[in-house]
Amino acid sequence: MITVKNRSLPEPGAGRTLRPRDVPMPNARICLQPRDVQMLIDLHQYGCMLRGQLQALYFGSVQRTNMRLRQLFDSRYIDRLEVPLPSYLTMPAACQSVYRLGYAGIPIVAAATGVDAADIRRQLRTGTASHLLHSLEIVSLRLAVEVAVRIHTDVRLEAFLPERLCQHSYDYRARGDGAEREGQRWRREVYKPDAVLLLAWSGGAAGYAVEIDLGHTSAGEFLTKSRIHARYANSGLFAGRYGREKAGTLCLTTSAKRRDNLRALLAKEDNHCFLFSTFSEVREGGAFGSVWRRAGEETPVSLLPLVGSFETTEQS
Repeated sequence: MITVKNRSLPEPGAGRTLRPRDVPMPNARICLQPRDVQMLIDLHQYGCMLRGQLQALYFGSVQRTNMRLRQLFDSRYIDRLEVPLPSYLTMPAACQSVYRLGYAGIPIVAAATGVDAADIRRQLRTGTASHLLHSLEIVSLRLAVEVAVRIHTDVRLEAFLPERLCQHSYDYRARGDGAEREGQRWRREVYKPDAVLLLAWSGGAAGYAVEIDLGHTSAGEFLTKSRIHARYANSGLFAGRYGREKAGTLCLTTSAKRRDNLRALLAKEDNHCFLFSTFSEVREGGAFGSVWRRAGEETPVSLLPLVGSFETTEQS
């Protein structure tokens, strides 16, 4: 049996035009607010954000978030992506969209930051799935630190800088076995942590580098990365650039097994500047909770005693 609809009769809801969720449909030109511009800048600098992350950072309510994001999406200031979200993602991500900077937002960000529009456009083409997931975890840590600072009012978050604001190329003198050659004395190195967070409290300040590990880095690559972090801190470059000593590198990874493997790797080199945790541990215990473990040490620690001990060291 075939049912034929009577096209002469209006169907329920026919007075409303259903808009495709994933297709921009500009209605009218919108006026960008300072909050919108800052959000576009952050989307460029961080790479992407979940709808819930944008809500927490800029809007507050679900209704206001969805309405404004739809307007910005329709005007192509932002773009919506579909990314497979693994279970270890720090924020609950069910039914959430991932947003990044759209092509109409490129000249806005270029004018606000002084970055060449061609560079911003080129960076938009590098959004692989793993890169986007990596970016989402950086934003999740930023939100976790902001929550922790609101609870511990004696500590201030002065800055949380994403990777694109932390890269630093420099030359360093390689220490060999005494048989240095003229062409081997200096080497070019790039320090590019995933983020840098700067904390301050009454009487002191400290900084942390951040590394997000999704389990794709080999043991050799991670060792190389850890040595760069150590050299950058020991040389005084971190303190010179950020105005405070480096208290450590926070490394977040996918599981306890992966965390302990990385800790064992650095324990062989007697490298204790890294503090390891998992995405789920930070989600449940908070960024300042006793969820961090150093290489060679089994007892988890909180960042708050580290801040206090670091202050004492500075004063002594």
